[in-house]
This record gives sequence, C-alpha cells and structure tokens, in this order.
Amino acid sequence: MCAEVIDGKALAAEIYTELAQEVTSLKQAGRQPKLVVLLVGSHEASLSYVRAKKRIGATIGIEVLLEQFAEDVTEQVLLTRIKELNEAQSVDGILVQLPLPVHISVNKVICAILPTKDVDGFHPLNVGRWMTGQEAF
Repeated sequence: MCAEVIDGKALAAEIYTELAQEVTSLKQAGRQPKLVVLLVGSHEASLSYVRAKKRIGATIGIEVLLEQFAEDVTEQVLLTRIKELNEAQSVDGILVQLPLPVHISVNKVICAILPTKDVDGFHPLNVGRWMTGQEAF
C-alpha cells in the first residue's frame, strides 16, 4: 500500500465551496443556518479553535455565535442553556467546546444535546449510528 500525498488546502477549499453552495440553497429557501458554540472558561487554545470555526462559518455563510461562560459556571446553568438551544428553532447546531472544568460532567453535557443538533457527533446515539455505518448528524 502506497501513501498518497494530498493537497490539504485545495481539498479544504473544495469542501468549503460545496458547503457554501448548500448554505446558499438553504438561504434561498428562507433558512439561515446557525451554530452556537458554548465555551466555558478562557483557554487560549479553545478560543483559537472557536475563532477558526467562526472564520470558516463566515466563509461558507453559516452564522456562528459564541456564548462564553465563566470557569465557575454551574453544571445546571450550562445544561439549562443547552435545553434552551435544543428548543430554539433558529439553532441548527450546538457545539460545546471541550475540555470542561472538572466540576461539570462531560457525559451529562454531551447527552443533553439533541442528537440532531450535536455538531461534534459525540452524543451516544450519533456515535452508535456512525459505528454501525448509519447516517448521523
């Protein structure tokens, strides 16, 4: 088996173009795709990652909103916000930036996100579907 060298930048540009076309179709149908990123704390690596998501979202036409919480936010506050976003018709995807502080259960947070809005694909239903070759969000 031989390794194949790929041009990552060219491949990314191709994917972004395809996604931008899909987003344009959605907008023409009256739907503005929206992703909400929840970030707890202010880890520089996480902030950098979120900035990249916002930049890519802007490139393809997806609205990306960042909601940042203090490091000491309670688990219940975060879970309540996820529930609100799950119920929001205007929100298509939810992403909770990991890692989370130790006082917040990553499992509870992941399981609180509706599988149909789970951008990372970490919800157990999405993981199971992916592992068995089924379509998942």
